[in-house]
Amino acid sequence: MLELIDFLQAAVSVLKQELNETPISLTAAEDLAIKVLAKTLDMTKLTSEKIEMSTLTRVNNETKIKILSNAEVDKLIAKYEKIQAEEEAIKKEKLAQQQAQQQQK
Repeated sequence: MLELIDFLQAAVSVLKQELNETPISLTAAEDLAIKVLAKTLDMTKLTSEKIEMSTLTRVNNETKIKILSNAEVDKLIAKYEKIQAEEEAIKKEKLAQQQAQQQQK
């Protein structure tokens, strides 16, 4: 039970950081869902074998449920991992530049 509470608190924290009052697209919501899962689940790597995703949308005043295929989930995970790798590379580059500037002083 405590693990569930920790998971929910971490998920809420990420959502508070990422969301504001403006609506987001379905694509952005899917990306955010992957980010929340990656940051909160206790696993080393997300895979479509370990998680399932679905979407609820309103079309012509009806709720439509779509269960994402493993390939769709894998694509979302790959997109998230690529963005994370790019952000990490930028952080490392900035750190290296700061260290080089400090050494020149």
